[in-house]
Amino acid sequence: MFLSISTQHHPASDLGFLFHKHPDRVHKLDLPFGKATVYFSELSAERSTAILQVEVDSIGLVRGWGGGGNSHEDLYVNDRPYVSSSLFSLALSKAYRSAMNGVSKERPELALSSLPFDVYIPTLSSPLGKEAIVEVFEPLGYELVIEETPLDAKFVEWGEGRFYQVTLRNTLPLSMLLKHLYILLPVLDGSKHYWVHQDEITKLIEKGKGWLSEHPSRHKIIKRYLKNQKDLAREAALKLADSSSESSPTIMPVDKPPSLNDLRMRSVVETLKASNCSRVIDMGCGPGVLIKELLKDRQFTDILGVDVSPHALKRAKVRLGYDDLSENQKKRLSLMQGSLVYNDKRFHGYDAIALVEVIEHIEPERLSTVERVLFEFSRPLTIIITTPNKDFNLSIKALGADRMRHRDHRFEWSAQEFQQWALGIAKQYGYSVRFQDIGRETIDSIAPTQMGVFTR
Repeated sequence: MFLSISTQHHPASDLGFLFHKHPDRVHKLDLPFGKATVYFSELSAERSTAILQVEVDSIGLVRGWGGGGNSHEDLYVNDRPYVSSSLFSLALSKAYRSAMNGVSKERPELALSSLPFDVYIPTLSSPLGKEAIVEVFEPLGYELVIEETPLDAKFVEWGEGRFYQVTLRNTLPLSMLLKHLYILLPVLDGSKHYWVHQDEITKLIEKGKGWLSEHPSRHKIIKRYLKNQKDLAREAALKLADSSSESSPTIMPVDKPPSLNDLRMRSVVETLKASNCSRVIDMGCGPGVLIKELLKDRQFTDILGVDVSPHALKRAKVRLGYDDLSENQKKRLSLMQGSLVYNDKRFHGYDAIALVEVIEHIEPERLSTVERVLFEFSRPLTIIITTPNKDFNLSIKALGADRMRHRDHRFEWSAQEFQQWALGIAKQYGYSVRFQDIGRETIDSIAPTQMGVFTR
């Protein structure tokens, strides 16, 4: 397991002073369960990146620590060496002790300053899904790029796994960033490699000072950090409330920036409303994020969520709180298993179809079939397609030029490629199309998401 932290603060080479690590050396640290290594993968005035790599000795972990209540069989063969967990949080606190405490002998003023950071976590463990990742990081002002990992790339219909590739971006003191990671990584993972005792409350209060008391999901964070031990959680909540009145002012932003997913959904909903449609299909609805927004507006009287994965549809029902919806809301909503590669007559007769980050999951050789299903057979008045802009990938350091944003993406289009495809399809099937960029643009005015709106 590794984690990278990058900055473009000028001069970015100061990152070595902040971490109290010489950038030309490889720093090794022995841990009770393995080894940690810190090194700098890049160092310049423009951009610097520090890597923390942790190697876990699974057998030594069992024999030396005795685990946190799991069976020996579970501990000998497990995912712990490869994912973010309490093991990694401990390594983080040991390897970056001075930085986490806000101490820098050479740059003391810089250690307290808010700086722009990018954090890349290749295998973040979150059994509660990517919504939980957004829930804990977004209120702290982070912009997130989350890549989902299917349980099995060959059987996408099985649904998502519990591991995600995550990039976090924020401007804040390095010490606060490290404290966020220290608390939230094991909270998302939901497990600990040791028994939780009273002293865990002290750690939580110490690392949560200045931000946790104001977090809208603080009670969930406390419970999961303390492994749902009610007595400890109750005591921690009281102590946190007491300490918050004496703590330094919170650095949490008053107005958090909307996430890319929020901007994407907002753009799609606004476009659907402007089209005056009432009957809408969310094709590839996943956990129902768009459907939840559509249900808030009475303009949409017939909403159909379609997904190839039964697991995704079950998650959508949970997310939507289907059992608690009013009868009128239930009448407006339908969920069904289906596929874009079949001419399903149940898709016919709708005003609009939205494909939000869906088309890039389709095999290129099946794209012509999907085009016919959408534009020839279903033929709604409005079709909305959003897809990643491949040109933006160069600004995501963890991806580089050749990698795609999601393991299940079959392709990704540049802006030119997407527009060329869309214009050709529009001409072939009698539609007009306009384009819109979505998300925070790079200095070269490249947005992370591109949207095509087809109308006839």
